[in-house]
Amino acid sequence: MLADRCTLPGSVNNGRAWSDISWTPNPRTVVGRGAGGSPSEGDQDEIADSIAAYCHALIWAYTGAHASAVLATTIMNAWAVGPNAVQTHLFDTATYPEGGILSGWTGGMWPRAAEIIRYTYTPGGSEPVFDAAGFAAMLRRTVFPNVRDGWSGGGGSWLMSMAGAHIASAIYCDDHTELAAGLAQFRAWLPAVIWMPGDVNRWPILTGLPVSPAGTIYDQPTQTSAGFTAYWQNPTSSPPWPAGLMSATGRDPTHVGMTIASISNACETMRLQGVDLWSESADRVSTAMELNAGYLHAAFIDGNPTPAGWPFTQPVNTSIVDGVHRVTWRAGYNHFVNRMGVAMPNTSALITDFVNPATMVANPPAAFEGLTFPGTP
Repeated sequence: MLADRCTLPGSVNNGRAWSDISWTPNPRTVVGRGAGGSPSEGDQDEIADSIAAYCHALIWAYTGAHASAVLATTIMNAWAVGPNAVQTHLFDTATYPEGGILSGWTGGMWPRAAEIIRYTYTPGGSEPVFDAAGFAAMLRRTVFPNVRDGWSGGGGSWLMSMAGAHIASAIYCDDHTELAAGLAQFRAWLPAVIWMPGDVNRWPILTGLPVSPAGTIYDQPTQTSAGFTAYWQNPTSSPPWPAGLMSATGRDPTHVGMTIASISNACETMRLQGVDLWSESADRVSTAMELNAGYLHAAFIDGNPTPAGWPFTQPVNTSIVDGVHRVTWRAGYNHFVNRMGVAMPNTSALITDFVNPATMVANPPAAFEGLTFPGTP
């Protein structure tokens, strides 16, 4: 973690180590993110600053380095209450269609730093005081409006990132109404992100197809079978598909990993709140992890981009090598294998052979999980 560096070209801190004590926050009052990150108006600075704040909060928590607690506080105060504090994430279908996923990424990352600093850091002398209330107000401005209703366009990694951000931000804000909404989203969307035999679509025209993502354009009585199957990347056969197939399986490993990470972090966060999402979703999530880890190990390690049972005409997208590196799968692996003793040979092999050698360790919705989930109680 100390050695890893920012690789977001739109950030003023690009190329700098996350742990650099000279890290300088660069907040914007209005942040926008277009399709594929273009236009990019402050989004990469906010993503980078949220990761850096979390990095320094972790340094403080693990080593007691007071200067890092001060810097984490400085970064968060700059975005929450400083003269250029962010007021909104632009989100519309024309120019800024990725405002929702931006709120999902930052709304899941900011609270991790804020929870640590709020409860463990005491400033001395002229050191900055963390404005916990101001930070909650920032989350209310930038996160809740964009994640509360999901996204009409669907997309599994989006849906899980937004639900996870809704949950994490609601807990930070101590808002039981928003938390209940985030949990409802998670529970409604999960079957539309990971397919399991027995899932039933509520629209007769889609009988036999997986559950539609609630509240999205796919959850409509006029949806066609062809249009909905495209959401699942056009598997070559009708269901039943392989148990654990994800809406991102046929897309690329980046979105598979990001989806798994968002699901796992939501479950782990709620575990700390006394709600056992892990048990509720154990079969679905562990099955998806094993199926997809097997596919990715076969493609990247064994050199077989069309593994046995692969239900698509297109091969595994091995051009995106860093996707699995960035999002390490470790929170889910830690729960099922380390905590519960579940045998997950495919996931174990993927982490050993493909995730561990990673040089990229920070990317929303996961960051530094090789450090934080090596075998947590």
